[in-house]
Amino acid sequence: MSKTNLKIKLDLSEFLFSFSSINTYKHCPYSFYLMYDKRVKRDGNFFSDYGNFIHSIVEAYFKGELDVWEMSSYYKNNFFNNINYDPPPLYNILNSYYNSGLKFFDNFDFDKDHYEIINSEEFIKGTIKDYKITIKPDLVFRNKETGETIIIDFKTSEIYKNKKLDEEKLASYKEQLSIYIYFIKKFLNIEIQKGMLWFIRSNQKITFEYDEKYALDVLNEYEKIIRKIYSLENIEYNNENEFYCNYLCSVRNSCQYKKPIKDKVENG
Repeated sequence: MSKTNLKIKLDLSEFLFSFSSINTYKHCPYSFYLMYDKRVKRDGNFFSDYGNFIHSIVEAYFKGELDVWEMSSYYKNNFFNNINYDPPPLYNILNSYYNSGLKFFDNFDFDKDHYEIINSEEFIKGTIKDYKITIKPDLVFRNKETGETIIIDFKTSEIYKNKKLDEEKLASYKEQLSIYIYFIKKFLNIEIQKGMLWFIRSNQKITFEYDEKYALDVLNEYEKIIRKIYSLENIEYNNENEFYCNYLCSVRNSCQYKKPIKDKVENG
């Protein structure tokens, strides 16, 4: 990362931290500065449009607004109305994403009648060590037969990189769910035994047992990051990943440090 001479002026005493905002800072403090201090216009991208659309259908099912047999037809009839950004110039990515989403809903297998839905895409807010924090779980449910409570995070990203499990990405997702579980226990007094990552494009589920010691370790690391944000001077920028800067960053059109893509991006 490279430094600027900028200093953050945001009143963080009233700032509502989220997993997303903290990860934005971790990746690029300058993008955090543009989003939350300067409040520049944000832009979506193909991947966020796709993910938001998928999540909206899943949420509608669990809230009783769609039946399971309606999910595929709703997806097909509304897909292109919900994708506002062109995909990056990767070979056949639009068809690939469309088909994987359709296959997921064609084969969707989760009978919600066997479960008590506790939370579906509802914000939960609280304060930990003087920091205001908000989370928005995709789904929290209790098995009516076993009494086990599980939190699910639906992911539209790919968990494999070069045909190998992306351990770094998986660890980040596990951190997120572990913080969510701790937060729900603290503020809603609900014990959650397991976290599940459901990768939609491959229809693969990865489940892990909740470990509170691990969650507290993660929370301590995030507290250190928040303290850094409070004393932020000479804000750094990270423009090493040209693909991220040009296609994913939500403040890419306001960033003076963005590097242009030099060569055509190849798939894979």
